[in-house]
Amino acid sequence: MAAAFFSRREALWLLGLAGAGCGRGVVAPKPFTLPQQVPSKVVEPASLYGDSVDALFDVLLPAEPQSPGAREVKVDAVFRVEGLVRLAIAQGLIAPLAEAVVSGLDDLSRTTRTALNRDLDVLASLEVPLTPFSQLPRDLQITIVSRGFDDPVRRPTLLVVRAACFLAYLGGGDSDLGLQALGYPAFEHLEDKLAVSGYPRMTNGQVDDYTFNQAPAPTLGDDLTLAIDADGDLW
Repeated sequence: MAAAFFSRREALWLLGLAGAGCGRGVVAPKPFTLPQQVPSKVVEPASLYGDSVDALFDVLLPAEPQSPGAREVKVDAVFRVEGLVRLAIAQGLIAPLAEAVVSGLDDLSRTTRTALNRDLDVLASLEVPLTPFSQLPRDLQITIVSRGFDDPVRRPTLLVVRAACFLAYLGGGDSDLGLQALGYPAFEHLEDKLAVSGYPRMTNGQVDDYTFNQAPAPTLGDDLTLAIDADGDLW
């Protein structure tokens, strides 16, 4: 009697027939799905910030219920002003820095901003791996910024960013929301870039100063010869 030899495919086919004869169908196993292949029904909220520097603005000068923050007063536009570091030093917003540091921070809108974004994200990853600074909880953001101010290498850059926030809040850009929050009236002719902050000033309910298109209204007793020449123009 000759021996019967079956190939592997034939043997599996016969096994399948035997299972079917016993009333049990051969069921193919379900394919294994990796976790990241499963579509999530939860939509991640979009970040509030354009980048991590934008989030840093909000940490340094956040908005409050009755007061705008740095982002609301358009600090991003002030941050792009050429020579901002030297201006902040001249205004006394930060102490004088070494010339090498000032030169290194001159390009805030491009190179320096890119480097600062990367540095913030590296520090954020030490707290929560693979998470940018802009997506961290506020308490961790504050912790990172506080440590940065204690770091002599990072401190000058953070001081410049904070100075930009102050300048924007105090009307150093196209927004007067910060000044209004401090009690000053709105700018006049802001669209024309002609701004008069705090005028006309009122004394006892009367105008005590002048603004555009108004003649001077001197206080009773003032000697106008000290301020106005023979032609009626201010010295």
